Amino acid sequence: MRRRSEKKTRELSYTSHHEAAHAVVTVLLGLDLTTSTVSPDGSAGETRGPDFTDPQVPMSRLKIPSARTVDRGIIALCAGYHGSRLAGEPETAARLGASTDHHRAGQLAPHATASLEELDVRAGQHVANHAALIRRVARMLEEQGQVTRADVIDLAHDLPIKKGTRP
Repeated sequence: MRRRSEKKTRELSYTSHHEAAHAVVTVLLGLDLTTSTVSPDGSAGETRGPDFTDPQVPMSRLKIPSARTVDRGIIALCAGYHGSRLAGEPETAARLGASTDHHRAGQLAPHATASLEELDVRAGQHVANHAALIRRVARMLEEQGQVTRADVIDLAHDLPIKKGTRP
């Protein structure tokens, strides 16, 4: 059995925390979550949530939801960066890893009720308030490579979920 290098272990942790933050915040904000996945070496990850947050779907093909739903989607997109930072990833690398998410958030921002900066702050608050759950989900991603909405809910069973963090 080959031992994973320290660099690959860190990369897997950063990517797992990034995707876990997307997954947890998506579920907490009541948005659809299909799966979050991470490649075995941590070089790639993906969270399948609502279509309007998927950077691969052209904006021209989207039906933009209500402004409040757009707010929640932007918060979920911004959560990935904060999840990477929770795992200790340096800021510059975390920003680079979240660049696609940030680009989509910027495309959605004109349809939101709050500024992108304010929604990013809220994403950081959600990640900070639910760090224990994000760490659990990240661990499952590292071990199994995938989590579903049901997994996130199961992993949260004994944790306090902060009420009143407004989307």
